[in-house]
Amino acid sequence: MLVALRFLWNYDTQNEIGRYFKIRKSDTISRLIKTWVPRIAETLIKKLPTWEELSNEELIILLSIDGTHCPIEEPRPFSTEWSSWKLGDNAGVMYEVALMVHKPRLAWLYGPIRPGKYNDIATFQKKLKGKMQEHLPDKRILGDAGYEGESSIISHRNPFDPEEIAEWKDRVMARQEKFNKLLKQWECVNKKLWRHGVAAHKDAMEAVASVTQYGLDNRSINLYDPYL
Repeated sequence: MLVALRFLWNYDTQNEIGRYFKIRKSDTISRLIKTWVPRIAETLIKKLPTWEELSNEELIILLSIDGTHCPIEEPRPFSTEWSSWKLGDNAGVMYEVALMVHKPRLAWLYGPIRPGKYNDIATFQKKLKGKMQEHLPDKRILGDAGYEGESSIISHRNPFDPEEIAEWKDRVMARQEKFNKLLKQWECVNKKLWRHGVAAHKDAMEAVASVTQYGLDNRSINLYDPYL
């Protein structure tokens, strides 16, 4: 497991990992990574709230939402569907991330999505919109301008908000950005180009999200109000 976590944190090559752990055989390192990254990813489902738990919350605006983009090597065959405007039109994948607004808890992670084909609102419409209508018909989500077009479900900042509501929305969205930054501390989903294919990237992101949530739960990391 430590080999897998080192791989996710630094996204080192097998040679670099081998030197760090004093493991000579590269196939041993490869086997450990391929075994443990999916196992860590599988723990994410235990950390996410159930739809029943979410429906029992009293808040109307219950979740915040945002998309985060991760760089990858250009998939073959070439397609502009992988082009990410957040990454300077270079190849990437996008994940839809939703948090509970009043607890340090991830509620939803969806992806990888082709950012050149689906923008934020189109990604929301693919899956989470239906889940909200089915399980949380009386709840709403707070999103940024990229989620305009679903006003019956998603609220936004707007110039008519009273001062205290405007400040609350700003704080919630700043908190969402802070969570995304916690994910991006892991080099496998940040600056280094992912070189192991899109399917494996999903396992890496879910593993990173699960470990991040465990850190929030045991308070080794925090998601305190960024304005305090």
